[in-house]
Amino acid sequence: MSQLLSFMKGSLVLLAGGAATLAALGCSSQKSICPKASSFIQDTTPAPRANVPVRAKLDTELVKLNSWHPTSSRDKILEFVARVTDETKSDFVPVNERIVVFDNDGTLWLEQPLYPQLAFAMHQIKAKAKEHPKWKTTQPFQAVLEDDHAALHASGTKGIVQLILASHSGMSTDEFTKEVKAWLKSARHPQFKRPYTELVYQPMLELLQLLRDNEFKIFIVSGGGVDFMRVFAEEVYGIPPERVIGTTLVTRYVSSDISPTIERTAKISFIDDKAGKEGGRI
Repeated sequence: MSQLLSFMKGSLVLLAGGAATLAALGCSSQKSICPKASSFIQDTTPAPRANVPVRAKLDTELVKLNSWHPTSSRDKILEFVARVTDETKSDFVPVNERIVVFDNDGTLWLEQPLYPQLAFAMHQIKAKAKEHPKWKTTQPFQAVLEDDHAALHASGTKGIVQLILASHSGMSTDEFTKEVKAWLKSARHPQFKRPYTELVYQPMLELLQLLRDNEFKIFIVSGGGVDFMRVFAEEVYGIPPERVIGTTLVTRYVSSDISPTIERTAKISFIDDKAGKEGGRI
């Protein structure tokens, strides 16, 4: 790992994703939950956001990144924040230029054994299967309906995209939001048996609060679906929807005598991943 933070005097502070974050926390793999990062999952320490708004003032020890392992990465973060917010320092950054960008999957919340959004897509496919009888004999839908993980894996990126498009379209934006909310409320992680919105890294929540207390404007830039993440980002991370950037589908305006709607189509507008993140657009 080079550094958790990319330090610069300019306005942008960019956090590295998944593996780098876990390494800074003292974890060697994204396939396992870091005990220090998610001690609340093991029911030893309550999550700081369990029944308290994310924006609530955290105690002094939490703001100091107390859950982080005492590594150079932690020290550099604290030193960096102190330096760029001190008007007497040459690296001082004005409040209106303090911007920090996070990835989501594997950085703020877990991504194993499946991306939560993929788990949602698979749930939706099963729920809509009666409306699509051909799915029973058509991959990758057959793999989902039969819980055939090997066949699903063999379908590759193309198969995953097919599942996302089929499960995330054919409804209004409001209907999609309702379905995501309902799933997040009822779904449980297969290993930890907890809601996905609780499976966030405690040290990262502390870092978000530290940056927020020092007047940084925080964004999420992720390959995940923007409309999926915007449903929970503010409640879980304290990051408002307009600061969440991700992959989008093409939408269309549908006129109605009762009420006009914005409908989601099965066509990708923009993939906010890899080259998309670098060149990107909002």
